[in-house]
Amino acid sequence: MVSNCFWSVVLMQVLFLLAYRRIDAFAMTFTPLAIGILFSFGVVLLGAQHSHAIDGDHGAMLAGLGIDYCIHYLSHYQTLRQIGLGPVDSADRTLREIGVPLVVAGLTSVHGFVAIAFAGIAALRDFALLGALGLGCSLIAAVTVLPAAAWGDRSPTRREVQRARAGREPPHRAAL
Repeated sequence: MVSNCFWSVVLMQVLFLLAYRRIDAFAMTFTPLAIGILFSFGVVLLGAQHSHAIDGDHGAMLAGLGIDYCIHYLSHYQTLRQIGLGPVDSADRTLREIGVPLVVAGLTSVHGFVAIAFAGIAALRDFALLGALGLGCSLIAAVTVLPAAAWGDRSPTRREVQRARAGREPPHRAAL
């Protein structure tokens, strides 16, 4: 299980680097997910009378679906940055435009886990509690941590890059 999780994270980093072409994209999306999973594990382990490794593995994998919220946020945010908005404006507009759909999608998934939590089997209850808390906490972290990360975004907008290139090109090429 540990080896599979490790290699999954490594391969996700490679995919993020290829897709976003930014080394920090994976860290930005993985941080809220890690916060959600760690918080949910802490709550479940504090309240559980017994713990099964398989419950934790499956619960963490399903809570890992919470990275989808972060990917949606980051994709929308970067699209707004590419059209010329600054980091704070992009973060604000992203949250206004996709915040409600993200929350509704998250609550729908959490609701599914809550339904399983009423099962008569302790392993299913633990699994469902871990999944529901993990997804819920990942969602909360996504809509709080990612907008806050925009304050540190110093990457140039597409317009700034174009202006910089135009200023460095020879005059005969800039006129074309």
